[in-house]
Amino acid sequence: MRMNIIAMIADEGDRALVADVCARRQWPVHFTGNCDETWKALNQRKAPIVLCDRDLAGTEWRETLHMMASSPHHACAILLSRVADDYLRDEVIHQGGYDVLPKPLREEDVVKSVRLALSYWGSSANAPPSRFEHHH
Repeated sequence: MRMNIIAMIADEGDRALVADVCARRQWPVHFTGNCDETWKALNQRKAPIVLCDRDLAGTEWRETLHMMASSPHHACAILLSRVADDYLRDEVIHQGGYDVLPKPLREEDVVKSVRLALSYWGSSANAPPSRFEHHH
């Protein structure tokens, strides 16, 4: 399975941590600065995982997450947020997202979330489209 991560992350420290985690595990990661770049990279690379920073300027996280989750290859969208409670997690799932990662990021959280998302993506990639699928 091709492992690719697209990461739209505002904070330099979080970017550095994700770059380091991915480098050590030989997970290709591509950093983007806005929604358009992220959407293009996500679809060009058919990336199974997209990390979306809630704090990125000029983005509305619900729209961003919904858009990324509606990619043709059903990427798992993970929201990075300073607030990570059950209410937010439910909201993320409601928007089609996969998970919430608390910021500042911690290596073990990133690894666990990415591995679970990849496993989920791998098992659902061959499943029939859900009735919630959206077409643009």
